[in-house]
Amino acid sequence: IVHKEQTTFNCSVTGFRPADIQIQWFLEFRDGRKEKICDWNSSADEENTPDAVCIPLLQNAVEPVVENEAVSVQITQFKKCADGTYSATCSFLVFLDINIHNEAKLIVEVMHSTLKEPLLKTIELHVQGVHPTLSSIMKLQHVRHCEPLTLACAVETFKPRPLTITWFQTDSEGKEHEIVCLDEQGGTNLPGTAGSRPKYIHHLTENPHENGHTYSVLSVLMFAPVIKEDNNSTYHCRVHHLSKQYETSKVTLEVKASPKFDKIQIITETPFAGEVVELSCKIHSFCPKNIHIEWLKEDEKLPQFKISEIRMDEDGLYYLTSTVTFISNRTDFKRKIKCRVNHESLTEPQEQIVIFQPILIPRMSTITTSEVPRLGIPVTLSLIAEDHFPADFVVLWTRGNGRAHIGKISECTESKETGLFTSRLSKLITPTWEDQDMKYTAEMYYSRSGKNPIFVDYFLFLKDFPVVTDILCDPPVPLYGQKLKLSCEVKGFSAKDMETSWFKENEKCYKGVTLSKSKIAEDMYDLHSCLELVPTGLDYKKEFSFKVKHSHLEEPFIKKTILGLQAIYPTLSQLKTSSNWLTSSNMIHLMVNISDYAPSDITVTWYQNNELFTGKCVNSAPVIKANGLFSSSSEIKLDRGTLDHSSTMMCEVEHKATNNVKRTTCRLQLKGCPVLSEICCYPEEPLAGEEVKLSCDVTEIPSQLVTVHWFKEEKEIKDGVTTTEPVRDGSGCYKLKTELRFITTQEDDGIKYAVNVQHQNFNFTYEENFICMLFKCQLSVSEIHCLPEEPSAEEEVTLSCDVTGLSSPRATVKWFKKDKEIQNNVRITEPLRAKEGYTLKAEIKFIAKQEDNDTEYTVKVLDSELNTSADEKFVFMLFRGKVTSETECEPTNPEVGDTDDGFTSDTSQVPLNSNLL
Repeated sequence: IVHKEQTTFNCSVTGFRPADIQIQWFLEFRDGRKEKICDWNSSADEENTPDAVCIPLLQNAVEPVVENEAVSVQITQFKKCADGTYSATCSFLVFLDINIHNEAKLIVEVMHSTLKEPLLKTIELHVQGVHPTLSSIMKLQHVRHCEPLTLACAVETFKPRPLTITWFQTDSEGKEHEIVCLDEQGGTNLPGTAGSRPKYIHHLTENPHENGHTYSVLSVLMFAPVIKEDNNSTYHCRVHHLSKQYETSKVTLEVKASPKFDKIQIITETPFAGEVVELSCKIHSFCPKNIHIEWLKEDEKLPQFKISEIRMDEDGLYYLTSTVTFISNRTDFKRKIKCRVNHESLTEPQEQIVIFQPILIPRMSTITTSEVPRLGIPVTLSLIAEDHFPADFVVLWTRGNGRAHIGKISECTESKETGLFTSRLSKLITPTWEDQDMKYTAEMYYSRSGKNPIFVDYFLFLKDFPVVTDILCDPPVPLYGQKLKLSCEVKGFSAKDMETSWFKENEKCYKGVTLSKSKIAEDMYDLHSCLELVPTGLDYKKEFSFKVKHSHLEEPFIKKTILGLQAIYPTLSQLKTSSNWLTSSNMIHLMVNISDYAPSDITVTWYQNNELFTGKCVNSAPVIKANGLFSSSSEIKLDRGTLDHSSTMMCEVEHKATNNVKRTTCRLQLKGCPVLSEICCYPEEPLAGEEVKLSCDVTEIPSQLVTVHWFKEEKEIKDGVTTTEPVRDGSGCYKLKTELRFITTQEDDGIKYAVNVQHQNFNFTYEENFICMLFKCQLSVSEIHCLPEEPSAEEEVTLSCDVTGLSSPRATVKWFKKDKEIQNNVRITEPLRAKEGYTLKAEIKFIAKQEDNDTEYTVKVLDSELNTSADEKFVFMLFRGKVTSETECEPTNPEVGDTDDGFTSDTSQVPLNSNLL
């Protein structure tokens, strides 16, 4: 029997007579109440079936009674049988309510004249409901952190109406947390939300049926999931209904958080074009942890980027910072630098973009004048700064070595096409006689950095004033003891008003001075003066000057130069002794010759057995030799009574100009004792990882009864030691040679090695020490050379450089074009051992293309032994053809003698260009 569905009960009464009979229907409820619902009487001659009798079911039903919910009782058949008895069949049609009729009893009572008591038939009613069917919980395909989410569960085709819907969450630890409970009375409980806005909102939607007693509802739970609470948690929808204890549907959430960006920051304080620029971007609030990041310049990938350690914040979300470095150039101006992120929470990659605007240093023109400079007449110096960014920069004008003054930008325009600026800089001066050949310098830099300044020089020459050139040296690099010629020219002067002279320091030079004049116009001459000399050590850092006196000059005009003579450290001879053998009575003289040095400032110190010698030292005065360098000597005397059986004497000479120290030693030996030479090292300056040989000669051995031992610090060395057998020399004594071979390591630097010699005739040990000093390699890459120097498009080009200072032949050399490694046509020579370490040559060859112009090439070198690196960069420029410069300035009013081709026959009227000078 199903709740509110039609149920039919049939009952037959047979075998009775007479025909009069009474049939009654009763309903007995659980509480004992008994109600009559139908009463039917018949007569013996009534054989026809009566009409159906409709009686209202129960007026106190929980749900409203509709027409088809009434009780319908019908005598379907009443007849007389063949044996003379009667039978009656009745049908009882009813719609039962589970809340009222379940466990009630339906009773049929029959009254007949033959019965002493009514005949009863009883059936117990068991009314059942229809249990609900739950759909799978519906949700969005992608669940995102803090974004609205709807979970919907359909509860379908159930009756009767009362049911309880409960939503709860099972966390990652398996604990259940009740969220929403919709009770039988229809109320919604949201636990734990008192005084605060609830996280969850529940909504129930009715879906009506044609049969008014069957129900379907849609339970909707709305909330914004968060990673920390909801990721990998399970949400359940549980339904309690009287027809079944409960029914549950569940869904597990995988909450993802899409990454968010902070603005891209330019870490480099002043990003200049042509320099390394570093940018960073913080990416945060994403989950899960896996993420892919790349940097791009427009659509070109930037490979040199780093990603910090990915960390988790207090909300369970991840964050990191990515930095990228690249060498910017002028073409990068206003290009887009992108930080692109791909994450499983995204349907497509996201980007953070910054418009890159590096500081572009202007291209500076030469300084020009508004007219030919004249004494006492104002003139404007000006130059053009092209293609710079930003617009504002600082301009300083300097006169000679004087104080700088801030200049002004007279005009500044912006290109609408490129966004770059072009500015005109100017300075108004009134020349005096002191401005003749005066250098004016325009210095430009950006105020927020103060670095990468640009200098443009201009030498001012006044009209009708003599022009004095700088002093030239021939040869350009002077050498001691070799002929040298200093020359200077004076142009455009009147012979009556001119006097010249040469000076060394403040002393006038007479010897070696020559003078020649040439007439260029009426009473106008050019003069060429020379000073010939042979430089010596006395001329080191001496100032030579050329002085010109002229009627237009209130004071003489002076050009100065300092000879570029190099300081040369001295060469020491071996110590000369009156006797190498110690006896009981002799006095020993020691002397060293100090030669070929400049300048003369030296300090001589003597040592005895590594202690300062306190005796008298006689140093001769330095004298100039034929080669132009200084020579001198130093001598000491030793008393035999102050010496041991073996004494080591050393003379140390310090040359201050070169910061160089030279030493020479000798050993004074008691006759008849073994003599140990200095320990020789090959190579002299070994590298780490290189095989080294230490050797020592032992001579003057009285007999063959001698033993030799090598030590490293205080520990004796057994491996790598080779000692020859003692053999006789010409004097009747014995000699031998001992060697130690080993492979150096970094730990050997500064370690003491010693060879000990013992002889049975003596009670003491003879020892010679050696401090192992490893060569400190300085990795260096030379400038990149281009052949041809001015290449054209479609021409084969070779870029090459030298790499020096490698600590081992195991080196990695790579060429890059922009940031992309070059694989083809790269040649690296085999490393060769040199004094400064291993050296090699690296080169690439390629056919120049038009697009290669202004492209940066880089060679990178890694020394794997010391884990050091170096690189060198080269900006490749194609030859653009020769440029013919126009006349920088011309007189406002043409003078007599001016010609159409821009030259004049009167040289006194020629405007002078500082670039030509």
